[in-house]
Amino acid sequence: MSNFNEKKHLSASEISILNIENNNIKESRETACNILLSARKKKHQIKANIRRRLAIRLWRYRNNINTHYQMRFNEKINQSIQLLLDTQNAERYLFLKAIEQAQLSLSRALPELLAKRIDWPQILSEIISDEIKKNKLNGDIEITKNENLIINTDSINATITNDSNMDIDTIVMENQYIRITLSPKKQIENALANFKLKYNTLLDE
Repeated sequence: MSNFNEKKHLSASEISILNIENNNIKESRETACNILLSARKKKHQIKANIRRRLAIRLWRYRNNINTHYQMRFNEKINQSIQLLLDTQNAERYLFLKAIEQAQLSLSRALPELLAKRIDWPQILSEIISDEIKKNKLNGDIEITKNENLIINTDSINATITNDSNMDIDTIVMENQYIRITLSPKKQIENALANFKLKYNTLLDE
């Protein structure tokens, strides 16, 4: 109220100056507020930009770390797989070399082993029995052979005749209907061939 009364005593020029000053103060306050708001906005924008840049850098850093460790992990896996393959190849090579040596040793020793360990009379007896069954010989069976050719007659139901004039590689089996000539040497060679074939098949497997 006092200010209003004081204004009444002011001249028009003084009142005009006072209004100008008030307007200047108001404009200064508005300018200061705008500057402060702009500064706050810039501050928030700068913080947001910094956070975004930090986030991007952190993401790139993590991505680089993950990529690096993934590459190292893949490298370790590949090295382990290659080591396993190399080990398997080495084991396979050593195994094959051992098998080759065993096969070579057995091949060299096979004739001596066969000569010493095989019961030839029993084998001849089994060959004769198989031929009798295969050809269905029955009734009174007579077997004629060289007297130097020894066979096991325990499992053969037949009459054995020794003929010194007969070839040692010939055995004759006959009844009243059928006569069969057998070569023991050929039969034994076939048996050995079958044995070697089965042996080589086992080695290949």
